[in-house]
Amino acid sequence: MVPIKALAGFRAYAEFGLGLRPDDLYWCAADPGWAYGLYFGILGSFTTGVPSLLLTSGFDAATTFKVLSRYGVTNFTASYGGIWVMTG
Repeated sequence: MVPIKALAGFRAYAEFGLGLRPDDLYWCAADPGWAYGLYFGILGSFTTGVPSLLLTSGFDAATTFKVLSRYGVTNFTASYGGIWVMTG
């Protein structure tokens, strides 16, 4: 369970840490079943009103690059492991 007052922190991180702006199309490739994916993939987008993508598949670098290109994602984040796989 996430306390309601935590949403202010998630919003602040989304705006100032991730740089989400109203004209972004945001995608957090982290699994929403884990903390980073839930807090910043779902709740960060929800609290800022920024539109976001949610992909229902396993993570792999090729699919990630295709989604970024196809949908014109302007703000992207992932867990450290996801970034590591993409750059490795």
